[in-house]
Amino acid sequence: MLKSGQKVPELQFSLATGGAWASRGDSSVRFLLISFYREVLCVVSVDPKDIAQAWVEGNRIDKIPISYGLAQEQIEIFGLFASFFSRNRKEMYFTEPAL
Repeated sequence: MLKSGQKVPELQFSLATGGAWASRGDSSVRFLLISFYREVLCVVSVDPKDIAQAWVEGNRIDKIPISYGLAQEQIEIFGLFASFFSRNRKEMYFTEPAL
């Protein structure tokens, strides 16, 4: 879990529109705001690629990078709260909102 004053690990996410986004990819950026949320209604989601792509296309989003597939390991590294549940005998999870 990240704590105040700790260096944030490099963040890298696959994008619904293809390619990837990395936090250290643009040296001109001085401030990053990353939104983590439960489903595709966010910038970084645990949803699979097909759901994220459908949401991006259905809402005609092309200016904001929308990521998908946030893994449980990443949730732990970033110190996010997660909720777990079972659906059809399969364990599933989602992140609680965070900035």
